[in-house]
Amino acid sequence: MFIASVILFVIISPLVAAELQATYEEESNPTIQNNSAFGLVYNRNKYDVAFRIGTLSIISVGSGDPPELEELELNRNGFGHKDKSKLLTTEKINGKDEFKAVLVARISYCNGSKTRVMTIEDDDDELLDEDDVESCTNPYPITIEFFMVIKHIPDAALAEGIGFQFKQNNGPGNFQIEFEGESGGSSVDLFFPINDETSFPPFLPPDYTDGSGSSFINIEEIDTTWDASLSIDQTTTGTVFDVVTQLGTSSGAKVGVAKLVLYGYQGHPEYSVHITFEDDYKGIGDNSFNLKHTQLNVYIPFTLFLAGEEVTNGQSLIWSGLGFAPQLNHIDLYVKVNSYIAASKVAGEYSDTITATISPIETL
Repeated sequence: MFIASVILFVIISPLVAAELQATYEEESNPTIQNNSAFGLVYNRNKYDVAFRIGTLSIISVGSGDPPELEELELNRNGFGHKDKSKLLTTEKINGKDEFKAVLVARISYCNGSKTRVMTIEDDDDELLDEDDVESCTNPYPITIEFFMVIKHIPDAALAEGIGFQFKQNNGPGNFQIEFEGESGGSSVDLFFPINDETSFPPFLPPDYTDGSGSSFINIEEIDTTWDASLSIDQTTTGTVFDVVTQLGTSSGAKVGVAKLVLYGYQGHPEYSVHITFEDDYKGIGDNSFNLKHTQLNVYIPFTLFLAGEEVTNGQSLIWSGLGFAPQLNHIDLYVKVNSYIAASKVAGEYSDTITATISPIETL
């Protein structure tokens, strides 16, 4: 009787190499801090403060050998990536409300044993190459932290409570990661998906761009509304005038001062309002503004001037260049009548009620 014995050798070999997977996480609330708080050594050209904009992680997924890295490149497109970014502030810092900033990457690789910090200046910048990773058998995971470093703000305390937004077309842009290397003996050259998407994701969403709304760097949200309050002050001029000897002169008479108080958000480039004057006797007589006799249906037409500009009854004028307290916004009101017309009217007391209203001008 023969007994046959079969010994089975099973050799397990990875037929498929591991794949690379990239995820990017935006900073949910970018806050300006001193570079030292982020561990950044970036003292040249007076870049002393920064904020984190996001973190990219590249890991090897699967049981096979990871692709052999030859070059890792950052490609950018979008708004303003060829120039230095510019940030606008809601309040001035050391007399300035616009600041230059540059994109900086801190790259950790070889399982965290190596780190480098570099400035991203062009459309495509080499992040790593084969010389960088030759001393380690596996360069993964690779973690790339992106920061914006800001020029001419010497300390983050100066920016406390102040919001920042990228000037139109001057943000960090969008990006892709290009990988060149070898896998399973074959050359690999690819743009691999980030968060499973093949498009260019933004470093930060466009909500942080000037004029986009209330999303601000350094502050989670700002109320961008502003309010204006109008009053007509006649305490210095009085309310009673001689029609011929005062209102009927070549220059007319100052009858009051329009005063406007502005408060609220101060980050818009310009503050203006529409101001409209309308009287109770519009369209009566030869002029749209008219004084009425207190007892008779007799009218004296007059012309109203706002800071020397003739006012048309019911039509708005633009009052621009408005400032916030302690700046005082005021404009003189003058009234002028034709003395010959006034002298031909019935003697007595005349009066008019004028309603002044303001409305906002839309400002981005």
